[in-house]
Amino acid sequence: MVLRMLGARPVLDRDGFTVTTPDNVDLGFPTAGLGTRMAAAIVDHLVLGIVYFVAIILVSVIASDWFPGLAGESALLVMVGFSSLVLLGYFALSEAMTGGRTLGKMACGLRVVRSDGGAIGFSEAIVRNAARLVDYIGIGPVLMFFHPQSRRIGDLMAGTVVVRERSAVSKMAWATPSALPVFLRSTDPGPTITGVDRLGGRELGALRTFLSRLDLHPVQKNRVAGQLAVRLCDLLGLPPDASERSEPPENFLERLFLQLDHRQGT
Repeated sequence: MVLRMLGARPVLDRDGFTVTTPDNVDLGFPTAGLGTRMAAAIVDHLVLGIVYFVAIILVSVIASDWFPGLAGESALLVMVGFSSLVLLGYFALSEAMTGGRTLGKMACGLRVVRSDGGAIGFSEAIVRNAARLVDYIGIGPVLMFFHPQSRRIGDLMAGTVVVRERSAVSKMAWATPSALPVFLRSTDPGPTITGVDRLGGRELGALRTFLSRLDLHPVQKNRVAGQLAVRLCDLLGLPPDASERSEPPENFLERLFLQLDHRQGT
């Protein structure tokens, strides 16, 4: 989201996923390889095995009480349908609600992003994970092996890429968007910034995404902070002589995030 606000240009290559800002600052996202993605999938399917075991017992008990005549092929169809819903629900909901990360991806330091560099939403998560039913017959791993960015059918359909996290990013920043972020250096919102009521959820998400990117090189982060601060000052309608325009960009962005987060009650 923050990259779209800056007019960034995404470029996919064999070495990774690079987003170039209008100031020619390259933000690199090394793409995940087949081995790392398979390791994450193993962890996820171990979790799913536990979920399946508990869910199947519950469904069996409920079905025996509510549909005592259900048996044979009908029972098999019900279990297959239920298993597919659990499979889709686990991956889609996890990725949509945690910024592109399942438990397996978290364990392996991976994250799903859109091909334009933004965080995925429910639509991308549902599309890419619905395609798992096709990938499971063997097409997915073969395509990932030969594809330069190890993208499977679901990634191509949804326009997503799985990247490696280069350093530990605050789990609270991604997993609990409504909680007070631990990536902020200060919790003092300072004087009220004029025009905060002009901003909304899109800008709040952009600020959260930028401030939680602890893996950015300091030089890159300062440049992007400056670009984002200028763009947001314009959206706020601040005059050229406003004190916020001369404030250190990252300090301004943190204050704006706190005030906007409080205003929206998140």
